[in-house]
Amino acid sequence: MKNNSITIASLQDKLVSARVPASYYCLGGYREEALCILSENGKWSVFECERGYRYNEHIFETEEDACLYFIKRIRVFL
Repeated sequence: MKNNSITIASLQDKLVSARVPASYYCLGGYREEALCILSENGKWSVFECERGYRYNEHIFETEEDACLYFIKRIRVFL
């Protein structure tokens, strides 16, 4: 049975296919003035970065939940 869950890797593919500018997001790290997603302490965080601070941060138990939320949020940047 095929696993259809979304991961950071498949999220990257979706963003490239949708032609979302790479400057709008950061997968697995921190970038100023971007939407970021990363794993910390066994949980997943999605947040906006500006001037060294995290804004509108949401924390998730699973990578898939974080990725699905990230997809909803990235639309704000487009």
